[in-house]
Amino acid sequence: NPEEAKAALDETKKSLTDPNAAVSEAENIVKVYKVLADSNNARREVFIGGVAYKDGAEGVTPSIEVTMFNELDEKSKYVVHYKDQEKTFETPAYVADRLEMFGVQVEAYEDYSVQDVRSMLYTGNILIGRSWAESCKKYQNWQNSLAVEDTNTSLVHNEYQFDAGNGGTPKVWFYTTDRSFKVNLKGSFEDWSNVNSNGQAKVIPAATTLSPNDSSIRVNNFSAWCVVQGQKADWQADWNNKTIASEDEGFYLLVKANITELGDTRDRFSTSYNAEDGFTFVSSNDDKLAVNKESGELYPPKDAVNGTVGIHVYYKNVYVGTCNVQIYAKRSFASLTANASLTKMSYSTKHSDINEPITFTLYPKDQLNANFNSSKHGSMNYVIKVNDSLKQYFDVDANGEMVAPTGYTWDGYPQFTLKVKEGIQLPANIVNVRVQCIATYHPYDGSREIVRQYPVSFSLKDTSNSESTNYRLSSSTQSVDMKIETKKDQDGTTINNVNEKNVVISAFGYDRDGYKVEKLDLSRDYNVSVKFGSKAVDADNIGVSGKDVIFKPVITTTKRFATVSGSSIVLETVTRSAIEKLDEGSYVVALYKGSSNKSLHSMLVSLNDTQARPSMTWKKDTSEEALPILAIRDVVQVKYNNGNVDIYVGYQKNPEDSTPTLADDYTLTGWSGQNIYISKVRYAVQFADDWYEFEIPVKRTVVYGTNYN
Repeated sequence: NPEEAKAALDETKKSLTDPNAAVSEAENIVKVYKVLADSNNARREVFIGGVAYKDGAEGVTPSIEVTMFNELDEKSKYVVHYKDQEKTFETPAYVADRLEMFGVQVEAYEDYSVQDVRSMLYTGNILIGRSWAESCKKYQNWQNSLAVEDTNTSLVHNEYQFDAGNGGTPKVWFYTTDRSFKVNLKGSFEDWSNVNSNGQAKVIPAATTLSPNDSSIRVNNFSAWCVVQGQKADWQADWNNKTIASEDEGFYLLVKANITELGDTRDRFSTSYNAEDGFTFVSSNDDKLAVNKESGELYPPKDAVNGTVGIHVYYKNVYVGTCNVQIYAKRSFASLTANASLTKMSYSTKHSDINEPITFTLYPKDQLNANFNSSKHGSMNYVIKVNDSLKQYFDVDANGEMVAPTGYTWDGYPQFTLKVKEGIQLPANIVNVRVQCIATYHPYDGSREIVRQYPVSFSLKDTSNSESTNYRLSSSTQSVDMKIETKKDQDGTTINNVNEKNVVISAFGYDRDGYKVEKLDLSRDYNVSVKFGSKAVDADNIGVSGKDVIFKPVITTTKRFATVSGSSIVLETVTRSAIEKLDEGSYVVALYKGSSNKSLHSMLVSLNDTQARPSMTWKKDTSEEALPILAIRDVVQVKYNNGNVDIYVGYQKNPEDSTPTLADDYTLTGWSGQNIYISKVRYAVQFADDWYEFEIPVKRTVVYGTNYN
């Protein structure tokens, strides 16, 4: 049932990732084992990548879904264990028996569109290979034996152009928007992973029919809208906030709608806050609530009023829906909540590096659920009060109180840091502490003050005489966006945020009650490994700082770039500070003691990258330019941040090499080398003093020098 499933998921996730979790082997943890057929059916626990619960949808059977980190081995038996229940399943032999093809739009304009022709390979209903991502180990290079061809027998067809891909992704360029126009494609895969008795590959056929993308705009669903303070991204928004006060300034309308445009169906947001995102706004009553047509900024009336005003939303002049914004005359102090950074606080006179302070964050809110810390109409005072029987153990005043915030969150909520007094003798037993968080609002107009309270509890233990029975890793973060940006430091110097991507990994020993006993020294008696699948991360991406290990998903190195000056063909070898990123995905961090190969604990660190990427358009198949680099620039158009950019070819990973390498980027083919096979082109973006190089796959052939004999 949902309650049991939630408990199972919570405990399982804690056992994988949370250093503050109960360290005992709770029975309601989901585990997966592989049955080793060659070892007397012994079981080996395998790593879980994630767990989820599916329930609530009509016709859906409630279930727990387990995601594995590594690929399941073929013809193997696995066991999912929960309490006294087990589910056994066997994986089949990975032998391909079905091929599917379909089109995916990659570019769309008013008069033409481009579709990738993608393929997927199955054994039964199990996907074992796909043309645009990793496949199972046996079929990792299956695309080399995949062929796609156009079955249209017409020699001339102005409505489209088919490109078989030359080892890359096949494409169809449509030069018509007529949805009734059809292109029939045939595919075949030669399976050399499983040959027959005659040594011949099995050929698996497939077919698909593609049509050009629709040029119309359709609003499928006006799914969400809200009022935000400042120009927030969609992930920063509170989508439940649909109110504004008459006194407010700098508030915007943010909308989300599922829209089909030029055949591309997806959720679209008004997060550009200008006409570029396509959204415009019109108020139904400008006297009560005006709105900026392009940005969605709201302008309430100067006179305090209550009411509701509809704001009509359009996407490229197509009506999307109406947002009924509620207006309040004045904001008031409505509620207070709080939380603590720890639930179990450890203290030791032997190991001072486990004596972490506990931080309380207070959340004063108004009736619009917004931060009320900086009100225009009054002042706020805060108090953190420890109950009298325990105040002697903490750094508080004689009343057991803290009255001055030690800091604020990035969005302006007050924080208080509470510490155990140094050298204090704590009780031998576990101490349960209750803290009262108090906020008092003093209106400037002399009206009655408003006092609100919220209790927070935690437990405290002196572990000076405890022994470590279990071990856990912890990290400063478990999810890193490797996006690089340029910003300014406190001195106004332009820098980038490469170092902010570092993950600090620590490890602690815990006693049987789940309290910290010691911080493990990861540079001496203990160590960690960081792996992506079975491959260990390079030493350049791992560092040591005191007892901690620093995992560096993004680093800077020195290497030479092979560039081209303007329209010149002369290659310049330039030594630059280069930014390098690890692959996106989940990395396993494992803790070991000494040279033991037995992991004491492991956790995941997830890396993703939302960096804006260049887009490529293939312009033509021939070029009159007589020199390769000029011909490449003539036929390949690359855009970055909505602007055309100059590309180059050639790279140089070793700074000591004197000449750049070109062969991996392009090669001259055909009679007398009149053809250029372009594997990839390059573009470098500067972030402060460092450069990040994009590799843009092309995999096309161009005939060049067509106006020369």
